[in-house]
Amino acid sequence: MTLFSARLAVAQSIHSVTQKPLKSQSIALNQYDFSFSGRLSQTLFYAQNPTPIRSELINRSSILTKGQLSLNNKYTLLTEIEYDIFHPADLEIPESQGTQQLRSEQLFIQVHTSEFDLKLGQQVISWGSSDALNPIDFFGTKNLKYWSGDEERKRRGLLSAQLIWTPQSFDSALSVASVISFQSPEIVPFKTISQMQIPPTIVDRGVLHPEKENSVKAHYAMKVNYAGNSWDTSLVAYSGQITTPEIQYVPTLAAPLSVAYVYQQINALGYDASMSEGSWVFRSEGSLKQMNLLLGDDHLLQRDHSEIIIGIERVFFEDYRIQIQGFQRSYFTDEKSFADVDSQLITVFETIDQTNKTLRQENESGSRALMARFTATLLDTHLESQYFVLQYLDSRSLLNRFHLQYNFDFGLQARFGFENFKGPTDSLFNKISNNSNYFSEINYLF
Repeated sequence: MTLFSARLAVAQSIHSVTQKPLKSQSIALNQYDFSFSGRLSQTLFYAQNPTPIRSELINRSSILTKGQLSLNNKYTLLTEIEYDIFHPADLEIPESQGTQQLRSEQLFIQVHTSEFDLKLGQQVISWGSSDALNPIDFFGTKNLKYWSGDEERKRRGLLSAQLIWTPQSFDSALSVASVISFQSPEIVPFKTISQMQIPPTIVDRGVLHPEKENSVKAHYAMKVNYAGNSWDTSLVAYSGQITTPEIQYVPTLAAPLSVAYVYQQINALGYDASMSEGSWVFRSEGSLKQMNLLLGDDHLLQRDHSEIIIGIERVFFEDYRIQIQGFQRSYFTDEKSFADVDSQLITVFETIDQTNKTLRQENESGSRALMARFTATLLDTHLESQYFVLQYLDSRSLLNRFHLQYNFDFGLQARFGFENFKGPTDSLFNKISNNSNYFSEINYLF
């Protein structure tokens, strides 16, 4: 197996749901070239844990459109927009109006030359090729509360400028990408976090400032990638902020027990490497993250740490693939005790500390997780099946995701599956377990 074919197969399995590409209708007129594709979907969701604002059964009708207009193969405008209608209303999705929502997933202009590609606008920037947990996916943003049979529909592009240089002297083996993002990435919508993260101990005794505090105005990153015949590697540098907020103690004279949500600023270095040998693919991804803590914040907020993933994949009988990965987050310094904290504040600090650990799925020393994915493609690619499991070893949280899909010859897809979050009472997956669901879906690609 060549590196290209290995990476193509991995990409299809890594980004959760394997599906046929959208059909494309193209029109060429002089120097202009226009292509248009889309998908009509009808999905029925069954909530495993209904809530007062999310019914047991929810029907969603949606249309996804993707358009691309090119001029002289140099200038390109790309749009990717989805419109959803919910019945009954799904108020668990913060950015929706309950009964409907219009989602812009990508909208950017691209300028292409022989060595440079410049993209300006809302775009998905997905770095790293590990599964579910990505130490160098600094621009990844997903809405874990958005139900979808297609995991990639939870991802949304950020307002960014990206310049990619591929020098011809290296025969396209070397590429350098520089990114400036003007929008903050989030793994869980902030409104969801603010609802989930409020410690009752603090609310009863003090004041909560739920506004998102974000002093980072732009995020910068650079990625250098080199691809060999059976291997490739990338080096990454990033300056920006973490993707999930934490609670910070911010006392004032008027409210000495007040807290606020903050997104820590970080500087990071990372790598991504893979190698193929026959039917085997070996990969590793990692990062070193320096947290820009203020004086006293190291009692509660995340400290400097490293994250590493090591994985192995194997293809069996051409139609089956198994992928196993291990994740480890380790801190460079020991956690500070609360011995120097005012005795009247110890309970508050302990509550904040435990809440932040819950959000990060970790204990005092860090976090460990195992991931496994099994993919099967049968009946001449008509039948596709995939099962994914993520197990946090310290918090004992568990994510199960499964789908079975049949692709008809005339652009119709039938799919069903489930997504299940489980965990102890003090775990993040337990707090978002009301997003566990079964689904059945019919898609028509055009």
